[in-house]
Amino acid sequence: MFDARYVAFATISALLVISPGATMAVVLEAAVGEGRKAALYTVIGVNIANSSLALASALGMSFVFHQWPWTLQFVKGD
Repeated sequence: MFDARYVAFATISALLVISPGATMAVVLEAAVGEGRKAALYTVIGVNIANSSLALASALGMSFVFHQWPWTLQFVKGD
């Protein structure tokens, strides 16, 4: 049932998810430089930005699929 490629993918994905990235560095910088309240505002700002990007991406893909229906078949691989 589980292929070795799946296990490798899951392992690498888990490592990437738990590793700190650029966002963590920005939050840590705000926390050390300005304090806990600034770090909280930074986290809220990052979450708003990520949500906005996800919404824009979903709306953009929805527009593309609505205007050119054949692109959905292309993306699905049919």
